[in-house]
Amino acid sequence: MRLCIDIGNSRWKTGVFDNDKLVHVHAFDSNDAFEEISNILYNHSIDYSIYSSVRSIEERIVRLLESKTRFVQFDHTTPLPIYNSYKSPETLGLDRLAAVVGAYGESEHALIIDAGTCITYDLLVDKSKYLGGNISPGLEMRFKAVHTFTDKLPNLKQKNIVSAFGKSTNEAIEIGISRGLCHEIEGFINQYSMNYQPLDVFLTGGDSNYLVEYLKKKIFVRPNLVLDGLSKILIHNVNEK
Repeated sequence: MRLCIDIGNSRWKTGVFDNDKLVHVHAFDSNDAFEEISNILYNHSIDYSIYSSVRSIEERIVRLLESKTRFVQFDHTTPLPIYNSYKSPETLGLDRLAAVVGAYGESEHALIIDAGTCITYDLLVDKSKYLGGNISPGLEMRFKAVHTFTDKLPNLKQKNIVSAFGKSTNEAIEIGISRGLCHEIEGFINQYSMNYQPLDVFLTGGDSNYLVEYLKKKIFVRPNLVLDGLSKILIHNVNEK
């Protein structure tokens, strides 16, 4: 079995794969990471492990993975099953790269959208060539910015939107940000679709289920896309060796 770990700023998400099947998914706070990883290794027969991280992690967790599994260190030098044409691979977020690999093998052309703290747009063409992408503020960041950089506007959170325009300041902010982001997403989809057909769109990240309710385009919601990509990277490196 394979253990794949997606490490965010405050939350960890783990996936246990048996061959190509994701058999166990678990999320937990970073403060509980060592105990949670220990429990997974104890309860599952893990042969290989890999992680992607947006932050540094405790050395004892790395040592634990190295001692209990055949651990693959994932960084910008790790062999991939796709061609990476990014000009500065050392600055490319590993979670972005793993999500792109997660879509590998499923489409002729794919746009991968990760709706988290930031919104990332990444383009995989000709089945296996990663061209690059774009980054913009995520939903929560947009709501905070409206409040932080003005004197009087409130700090709100996204709500279910039923109208096309607001009849109060709160509604104007809620609808403007939520629908505005959806228009941005659909704009990128339209732009890339002009040059790459057929284009499949994969949506992942914490706000994916919220946003998909308002998007008019056909989109595949894949909450575990980063884990899927880590599994494919792990298989590729095991086979290479």
